[in-house]
Amino acid sequence: MDRNLQEKVSVTEMAARLNCSGRQLERLFGIELGASPMAAYLALRVHDAKSLLDASDLQIGDRVPMRHLT
Repeated sequence: MDRNLQEKVSVTEMAARLNCSGRQLERLFGIELGASPMAAYLALRVHDAKSLLDASDLQIGDRVPMRHLT
């Protein structure tokens, strides 16, 4: 999961890469992490974004278009 943080990946794509069904992946994530695959993936993406911002002088608006907020 952490290799593709710049791309949006669906549960179906994750499951296919792991050779299991989407439902099986959802069930295993729930058992092992107490979260859905998408919630875990989003947490990784947010953590990665925070790390990128912490390691630079950039602000959020410098990396992410803010058009939808205006």
